[in-house]
Amino acid sequence: MIPILSPGGAAVVEDLVRARALLVFDLEGALASAPVDADETPIRPEALDLLRAVSLFQPCAVVSGQSRAEVLRRLPGVAFAGVIGNHGAELAFGPRDRDAERLVAGWRV
Repeated sequence: MIPILSPGGAAVVEDLVRARALLVFDLEGALASAPVDADETPIRPEALDLLRAVSLFQPCAVVSGQSRAEVLRRLPGVAFAGVIGNHGAELAFGPRDRDAERLVAGWRV
């Protein structure tokens, strides 16, 4: 593993930027500290500012156990290429998967 902040890591970062690689972030425990209460997981203002800046130059996505609506509320101003909420049940890349929706609808208790 090459740490991205090391001298050798700079070349890796440059390759990712040149390739327009999708950067995917985990909200809970990565962008925000590990949640005690998922609705109140603190997001450092500095982290939000950096994410906003990076998303202007590189495609970014975020994955969360929370709903997409909650993620977007908590990360305003970020130009996401995609938001994946509720542990993957809510996707924001292209059309929704209607087969999955029908399957999940059958799980009601």
